[in-house]
Amino acid sequence: MSLARLRSAFCGLLAMGVCIVLWGCQSERAEIAVVRNIPEGSQVYDVILAKHGGKKIGQVTADKEYRLQVVSVIAGKKDFLTEIIDLMNAKTNLHTEAAPPEGAPRFSEFSRVVDRSSPAFFTQLQAHLEQYYDLILQPAAK
Repeated sequence: MSLARLRSAFCGLLAMGVCIVLWGCQSERAEIAVVRNIPEGSQVYDVILAKHGGKKIGQVTADKEYRLQVVSVIAGKKDFLTEIIDLMNAKTNLHTEAAPPEGAPRFSEFSRVVDRSSPAFFTQLQAHLEQYYDLILQPAAK
């Protein structure tokens, strides 16, 4: 082998190695821990991205007032998840579909308000996250 070919082969291998390392750094497999201590009385939930093969993207806790806190999240979804969690925590209530009252015009749409203090709030929160953000909260395995 000539020196030029040897140099070319070496540079090619070096370039491939750099690409593999860079690709590995961008991998979404690495989780970033956000919270080390889970507040007492909180429930831990896996956060699943539903339409992408049910891929787990992290974990959150829900306290007694159903406020969420990120426990861990994959690097590529950190901003996405924290933004949604902040938005949901700011809500004092959610709206859910309700049957129209008697005498309402045909095909009318009605909703009812579910306050954060209501036991039904967390169920509505889960439905809201799935409907609008493609996120499923499922109890974490212990």
